[in-house]
Amino acid sequence: MERTLKLVNMVKILGALSLLIFILGYSYIFGMAKAPKQGFYSGKIFYRTLNSKNVEVCGIKDSADKAGALKIPGNVKYHGKTYRVTQIADMERNIEDWTCTKKYKGGDYLADSCRNTYDGYYMIKDETEIPDLNFRELCATDHLTKVILPDTIEYIGDGSLGGYSHFKKIVFAKKYKKLVIGNDVFNSYCKKIVLPEGTVEIGDFAFDNYVDQTVVLPSTLKKIGKSAFSKGERSKVKLSKNNPYFTMEKGVIYTKNMKTLVCATAAVPSVVKIPNSVTKMEINAFAMRKVKKVILNNKIREIPEAAFCDCVNLEEVSGMENVKCIRYGAFYLCEKLKSIGKCENLRSIERAAFWHDNNLTLYIGRKVAEIDNYALSGTKNETCMQINIPDGNDILEIENGMLIKTSGSERVAIAPVSD
Repeated sequence: MERTLKLVNMVKILGALSLLIFILGYSYIFGMAKAPKQGFYSGKIFYRTLNSKNVEVCGIKDSADKAGALKIPGNVKYHGKTYRVTQIADMERNIEDWTCTKKYKGGDYLADSCRNTYDGYYMIKDETEIPDLNFRELCATDHLTKVILPDTIEYIGDGSLGGYSHFKKIVFAKKYKKLVIGNDVFNSYCKKIVLPEGTVEIGDFAFDNYVDQTVVLPSTLKKIGKSAFSKGERSKVKLSKNNPYFTMEKGVIYTKNMKTLVCATAAVPSVVKIPNSVTKMEINAFAMRKVKKVILNNKIREIPEAAFCDCVNLEEVSGMENVKCIRYGAFYLCEKLKSIGKCENLRSIERAAFWHDNNLTLYIGRKVAEIDNYALSGTKNETCMQINIPDGNDILEIENGMLIKTSGSERVAIAPVSD
């Protein structure tokens, strides 16, 4: 009996030891990835650990914000250990009074999401993970004019080199293994940026500014975010002829197979005829460009979100006969827009699609079944958008100067219109 108890106790001890060894092994293998990030200075640069091998640049000492260049090293030491510098840290906007979400906002909140004009400022993301915040983000520097990046960088974070910075030059290494550029990164005074070979992606509003800027895109670039390039009227985008993913014609960037219209650059002419091969336009395709007339082909079925947002000179879009859906804010703030033709196959119009377009005469076909309550709202003066609805449309009607939508037993007044 005594021997049996000893054997049982031994089995329990061995079991507990096995469990302890498993927990320690698991912690050793996976613990570093979940370990709290550590912040530290090396020289005048403030870093934050990403894992046991890599760090990201968060900012610099206030005293280091002086006119001249900042050279970021490829490797740094901390507590006797060498780390590889692989990122410039993400920034995030501290938005002032930003309580509306896309689902509920209409009106002028649309300008913020489509045009990237929020009221707010950038600051380091996940600041609670940094014990010492006594540093200045690169995007908030007042005097630095030049940043030199090492070839170890893999990611340049959202807003990290933009904001209120006075950078006039960004110097890259000649080539990178794989470089991703985040959203709203180069909102600065740089007049020319030559992206190095190895750059595979640029994010939304990556070069969003009003500077007359030249951007040179490499052969390795695979992805371009929405409204990626400068609003400067004399800005230029140059694409490597060896790029196998994109091509450019008359200031417009397309996918190499010419099936998707990616974006128009500042060099786009006032009249654009979309090639017959194109079946899709990307979000913000022509946003804030100086086009006056766009001629679609009969293969395009959807006008994407903010496609013509704030095209202040746009007067006409034709070739809409086969379009089935007009997405959120597609023609927002096109105050000179007079006609988009007859939309015989149109089925839905989303929120703020024609916000402030009070000079437009809109012909809605019989097939329209869904129109958002705020799709046509927001005229800036006493004039109203003119709406023509053909016989046979059982969803929409005009009554006493209001566009009425019928949904079951419910009738909703959408917007004041004239017929």
